[in-house]
Amino acid sequence: MALSPTPRALFFDVFGTCVNWRKSVTSELLAQSHAALDSATASLASRVRLQASNMNEATENWATFAEQWRDSYRQFTRKLADDPSLPWISVDEHHLNSLRELTTQWQIEGLWDDEQLRQISLIWHRLEPWADSVVGVTLLSTLFGMSIIAVVFRPTNISSHVYPLEWQPESSFRPSRFQQDPIHANLLG
Repeated sequence: MALSPTPRALFFDVFGTCVNWRKSVTSELLAQSHAALDSATASLASRVRLQASNMNEATENWATFAEQWRDSYRQFTRKLADDPSLPWISVDEHHLNSLRELTTQWQIEGLWDDEQLRQISLIWHRLEPWADSVVGVTLLSTLFGMSIIAVVFRPTNISSHVYPLEWQPESSFRPSRFQQDPIHANLLG
């Protein structure tokens, strides 16, 4: 389908479009669970060890956990939008707090210590691309000005192996950055 007028700048909503967040987060949770269970120095409660072992038997368990974690972000942003008097916290703080809450709900509290939880919560900065994302984005960049629009991502947190392009800083998420009329910019999401 040809667009008229032809776009000159593309703005990407990266989350889900260029990265496979479900697989990335699920894989991280499963790997970190195995690491905790296999650790010679970990002193885990029997019920936590049993619950985590049961969860590791089927990847779907961690996939459901990951979906709930992602859904907590939607609830978080909705609450902030509905009640501006709520104290501000960063997205990273939200991810850490909600991860802690989910470990309690899933009865695996204690599987990871505070530092491990913090590292796991930052998986949202290390999401792997879809197989064709890097090639596709690279090819598009030869034809268009490019920038990203995202809440979770910051250009400094995007791995160069995922996004080999020089992304523009958040303050430049506007068509005028590319000296284009807004009519010549398209959002891809």
